[in-house]
Amino acid sequence: MPNTRIIILEDESSIAEDLEFKLAMLGYEVIAVLNKAEDAMEVIDELRPDLFLVDIGLDGEMDGIEFSKELNNRDIRKPVIYTTAAADEKTLERAKITDPAAYLT
Repeated sequence: MPNTRIIILEDESSIAEDLEFKLAMLGYEVIAVLNKAEDAMEVIDELRPDLFLVDIGLDGEMDGIEFSKELNNRDIRKPVIYTTAAADEKTLERAKITDPAAYLT
């Protein structure tokens, strides 16, 4: 899906850079790389992303799951793909409630 506009939410800069590089090589447009969900909420209307790649653990007040819940609360219907090392049952159950497009560990 080239020309898909993606926001990456990741607090580990090396992981974020790797994701951004790989997506660019595949022809996707990474429009922002952020480490706080609050920052993403501020630019959604301006940047109009098609997809979010979201780590569960983020800097700031909201984690990735809370970010996804806030998207749903605001009726922002864009796919969220969790990209995280968190694979414990409690986290998976919290994430399922947000109806993500995928959960990649």
